[in-house]
Amino acid sequence: MGRTVGTLAAVAVVLALGLAVSGASCKPKAKPAGGGTGGSSEATAPIVVGAPDGVEGEVLGAIVMRLLKAEGIEASAVEPYRRAEDVANAVRDGRVTAFVAHSAFSGGLTVVAMTTAHSGEVICTSKDVSDLYMLRSLDDFASYAKGGGDVRLACSERFASVAAGLKALQEAYGLALGPDQIDARSDTTTPAAVADLAAGRVTFAVASGTDPAIDDLGLVILDDPRSFAETGAPVLVVKDEVLAAHPQLADAFDAAFAGLTTEVLRGLNRRVAYGGESADAVAEEYLSGGGYLK
Repeated sequence: MGRTVGTLAAVAVVLALGLAVSGASCKPKAKPAGGGTGGSSEATAPIVVGAPDGVEGEVLGAIVMRLLKAEGIEASAVEPYRRAEDVANAVRDGRVTAFVAHSAFSGGLTVVAMTTAHSGEVICTSKDVSDLYMLRSLDDFASYAKGGGDVRLACSERFASVAAGLKALQEAYGLALGPDQIDARSDTTTPAAVADLAAGRVTFAVASGTDPAIDDLGLVILDDPRSFAETGAPVLVVKDEVLAAHPQLADAFDAAFAGLTTEVLRGLNRRVAYGGESADAVAEEYLSGGGYLK
C-alpha cells in the first residue's frame, strides 16, 4: 500500500479567509534589483516555506527548497499544514513568507510561478466500467446516470457540500443524483474513495488529478469538457516584501514550475508514495534532469 498522497484542494478554502483572490498576474512585474524592503524584517530574514500535508506537498516543498538553495537564498521549511486556516494564519503572523497553494492572492502576496498540473478534482472510474459502457467523458457519465446506470460516487464531505463540488458537477452536466448515489466521507483526501473504486465497492470516485493511485490502480479519468472543476494548478506564492528583496525569484522558479504537468507531477508523486524514494531525491533528479539548476 502506498503512502497517502493528499491533495491541495483544501487550500482553496483560503479564498474565504481574508486572503482575497485577485486577478493578479501569475508572473510579477519586474522589480528593480535590490528593491526596497519597506523596513520589513521579513524581507531580509530567511524565507520560510510552507507546503500542504501529503506526498504532493512534500514534493513541491522539496522543489522550492532546492531552487532557493541554488539561488543562494537562505530558507527553512515549516511543518506541513493540513488546513487552509493554518497557512492563512501563519502568513498573517509572518511565520510563513512563501507557500504552495492553488490560487493567486492579493493582500501583499504575489504568485511567482505556476505549474500546468491539474491537481484539482477529477471523476474517475474503473477501466472495466469505462470500457463496458463506453464512458470517456462526464457527458458520457451524465447520459449513463440519466439512463439508470449504476452510479455510486465516492467523494469527500467537502466535495458533496461546497458549491464548487457536487453542485457544480450536477449543474454543468444536468444531473440530479440522489443521496443513495453519493458516498461522502469525512476524510479530506481521496485514497479511501479511490481504493473503494478499485475494489468495486463504488462505481465512480472523486480524486486529485495528480494522485498516482490513478495510474497504479489502472483507473480512468473522465474528461471534463464543460470544465465544472477548477484545475487547481499548484502555484508558489510569496510575500511582496520578500519578492522585493529577491526579484530573481520569478525567473528562478518559472521554468521549473511550468515543467510540472499533470503527468510529470503525478509521476513524481508516485515515486515517493509507491516507490519509497525521498521527496528531496525526487526533486533533485527532476530539477537537475530538466536543467533547472544553476
